[in-house]
Amino acid sequence: MGRIAYVISTEPNTSDGESTMDVKVDLGGGDEALIPMYLPPGDDSRPVSGDYAILVDHPGDARYSCIGFIDAETPSETEDGERLIYSRDSSGARAGYIHLKRDATVTILDDSDTAVRFSELKAAFDELRDFVNDFINTKYNTHIHITTATIGTGAPGVIAPTTSVGTPSTASIDAAEIAEIKVP
Repeated sequence: MGRIAYVISTEPNTSDGESTMDVKVDLGGGDEALIPMYLPPGDDSRPVSGDYAILVDHPGDARYSCIGFIDAETPSETEDGERLIYSRDSSGARAGYIHLKRDATVTILDDSDTAVRFSELKAAFDELRDFVNDFINTKYNTHIHITTATIGTGAPGVIAPTTSVGTPSTASIDAAEIAEIKVP
């Protein structure tokens, strides 16, 4: 048998040498209880006050175990087969989120921009930088000015390389890579 209870708060529990979390709930009529929470491995999340706890009978005695929560204030934005993982601020409003959509797109925080494939961006950037550097080294720094002006007593002008020299770029976008986030 199970029941649903109103969440009041959560509290860490380190009894018996284990680090677990308890949820303080109102079972109805002001009857409060501290219930152990059990969530799937890898899911370290806590409800906010005002959520509802899903309780099941604890095997072997008259206690309950909490196996999940209901956020009745935030409307669902998913379609069949999708997953939305979000955090909430202290008032319960959604803050950050990751939306795994059924069309295979992943939205993080909002959908106003797109990710880039760093390896392709780096290759294009490096090609452009190398082209500019080649231009500076082989064209700009070695170009000459031909003059028809006379010097002093009417001698022909001097042909000489430019005196202003360009400096090759050392620009790099390597520091912009976030290696921990992968895209196809």
